Amino acid sequence: MGVEADKLRSLVDGFNGKSVVVLGDLMLDHFVYTEPRKLSREAPVVVADYSSESYRPGGAANLAVILKRMGARVSLVGSVGMDEDADKLLGELKSSGVDISGVVTTGRKTCVKRRIYVGKRQYLRIDIEDRTPLEGPIADRVLAMFSQSLEGADLVLMSDHDKGTLTSSLIYQALELARTAGKCVVSRPKVEHVFDYTHTDSLVTTVREASEAVGVKILNDSSIRNLGFNMLTRIECGSVYLYDQNTSYLFEQSSVTYVPPLAKSPYHEVIGVRDVVTAAYGLAYVTSKNPLYASLISRAAESLYVEATNGARAQISEAHLRESISRFFEDGYSYRTVKVR
Repeated sequence: MGVEADKLRSLVDGFNGKSVVVLGDLMLDHFVYTEPRKLSREAPVVVADYSSESYRPGGAANLAVILKRMGARVSLVGSVGMDEDADKLLGELKSSGVDISGVVTTGRKTCVKRRIYVGKRQYLRIDIEDRTPLEGPIADRVLAMFSQSLEGADLVLMSDHDKGTLTSSLIYQALELARTAGKCVVSRPKVEHVFDYTHTDSLVTTVREASEAVGVKILNDSSIRNLGFNMLTRIECGSVYLYDQNTSYLFEQSSVTYVPPLAKSPYHEVIGVRDVVTAAYGLAYVTSKNPLYASLISRAAESLYVEATNGARAQISEAHLRESISRFFEDGYSYRTVKVR
């Protein structure tokens, strides 16, 4: 079936002013850039000269910043430590216009992903994090902040990176609060907690992580369908969107839609692409209440992001997304929906 680009662009226009609550694992991305000089005599490694470094929000914090750039009003709920990394992260979020009043300070170490580049290649990643499940008074404070943030919200996005914030207990309680308040909920789970996100409006994850969570090996189209409908039934959600650098799949109660790629690029190598997919899908879903439109707009955002240069990725906005839709969907792009009994 074909796509009406005008319809998709009008939905992106509707992103402006949408109120979104993001609940999840907050991280700081630290990038260290160097230039290779010689091989070391001490070990078989490169000796490199320091060039520069930069900091960006990561995890659910990055999702919040992307949503803000796409036109939404964003309240972020999660936790950070009492350290310099937390100050850097909160400073970046504040300057991006994200509401951080729901961020709780704890005695835990702020999660940091430190990426070391030699020339243009990432050489090493060092993770500094405490993955102990959040519980007790700290979890209660996070949940209280989440409850307060729900007033006036159009959408709740739950962004799980398996760093301890979204425990089974907290997920259950947060979903109960959101449902009682009548909020639209889109979740992006990690493998361990996929089946905790029951009765959400829609769930977004990769084909690979879904396969790992369900225990279904992807061999052919039949196994893909088995995977998607298995998740749909067990999680009891409205729809499941499984994305991949090749074909992505939207599962609804009686159909599966095959959404071909718009750009050829190894998205799994592009830092932050999953947050872009989730942000675009969530905003498009709450604007249209149509998971098909959400998956198409998400695919456009994904392709725009992976094709951009590193510097341009940090500036992608709803205006860029509208341009991407015009470029990708005006010339006969089509998807395929198959009805299933």
